[in-house]
Amino acid sequence: MAATLAAMLNEMFATEVRSTGVSVAYQAGALIAGFLPLTAGGLLAAAGGGGGGTNIGSVAVLVMVVSVLGAVAVWTGRESRGSDLREVGGEPGAGGQRPGR
Repeated sequence: MAATLAAMLNEMFATEVRSTGVSVAYQAGALIAGFLPLTAGGLLAAAGGGGGGTNIGSVAVLVMVVSVLGAVAVWTGRESRGSDLREVGGEPGAGGQRPGR
């Protein structure tokens, strides 16, 4: 995923806000993902520990939910092949005007 993430994030935002958009999206994802091990550990402890691998159902559900959220994000992402990246993500140009006009 790391190999395609830079290209995917760059194509999601218009030129005027691309740097900010990519940075916020990347850092928000890292912030959310950073708490998942803590959440999984809390779920495992609440289920009675992981001795013998018998109480991992809640962690499995967490992994499935995160996987479905990721699949939905990819599925709803915009395909920008063949389009002008200066116009991706909303109004073309600054203030709705095309650059050069």
